[in-house]
Amino acid sequence: MTYQYVYIALKNEFNVIFEPLNLYPNVKFIEASDKKQKSPLLELLRKIHFSHKLNKIISLPFKSIWGNRFFQFLENIPPDSENCCCFIINARYYEHFGSLITDFIYKRYQNCVCCCFFTDLVSNHNIDLNKIYKDFQLIMSYEKTDCEKYNFKYLAVPYSKIIPPAQSLDMIKPSDIVYIGNVKNRLPRILSVLKKCKDFGLVCDFMLYGIPLDDRLAEALELYINNGVTVLHCQIPYSEYIAHVMKSNCILEIIQEDSTAITLRACEAVTYNKKLLTDCINIKNEDFYNPECIQVFSKPEEIQIDFVKNRKAVSYDYDKFSFFHMMRRIEKYLEEISIR
Repeated sequence: MTYQYVYIALKNEFNVIFEPLNLYPNVKFIEASDKKQKSPLLELLRKIHFSHKLNKIISLPFKSIWGNRFFQFLENIPPDSENCCCFIINARYYEHFGSLITDFIYKRYQNCVCCCFFTDLVSNHNIDLNKIYKDFQLIMSYEKTDCEKYNFKYLAVPYSKIIPPAQSLDMIKPSDIVYIGNVKNRLPRILSVLKKCKDFGLVCDFMLYGIPLDDRLAEALELYINNGVTVLHCQIPYSEYIAHVMKSNCILEIIQEDSTAITLRACEAVTYNKKLLTDCINIKNEDFYNPECIQVFSKPEEIQIDFVKNRKAVSYDYDKFSFFHMMRRIEKYLEEISIR
């Protein structure tokens, strides 16, 4: 069966890596955002109703009162009686709108398939799994542990190279190691690696956001801020982040607790031919693993400083993060479940 693919995700800085999907004739990538209300009061109520933080505590009901105006972007995708539409909905988008989006799609497109793709741990979402199983014929995750636990299909997060503006590169100082991101449950481990690197005189480019208000970490964090760590209130544009990566010799990857999967940090290291320092043990099972390019550690004492410091160029010669491989795997899954 021939499919017309539509990938839907909430507006996000990281979506820039999905834009090449639009280069495929049978694929459309849609970065959807909320439609604002004309009334300031209604807009405030809508934001509260769909608040990610609030709905993570308790899923607020009756979101359907806002109607289907959020899905007007689908008007540009007319129902096709010849080709089956396969909608790949990012789990964050589904978390935001729930069954509203799938009900709308099934009503508008009689010949369609709905798939859900988790690009973060299931435990980091506020989603009713019973509804997920009901609303989607195919559920995929980048995390193999979640796939085994919830009977999902595995799908690696695809990645495409972007080139930041030359002006951004010129403004950033070279570094030995870079870590920029949301700390989530990783702050103690991030700070312990930073201490190790600082003790050996490495030039560290560390920028952190999402830091919890924890008195036990406040003193240590203040010490590191005084030593050059930048604390952010939110994530920086992804193109700016890549500029920092390109000016560094090594990328630090610290995976989340309960996770076993590689992150975008590994994809970036392979794509931009950078060394990778990671605590992801399972990376040794990946096709691109090369001990000359990647050092795995379980505690800071195991880190070999010379690996980070040595400026010898590395090359992975690997291209399987492409969207071509992603689409082929999805096609295979659709064939396996015999959707017609």
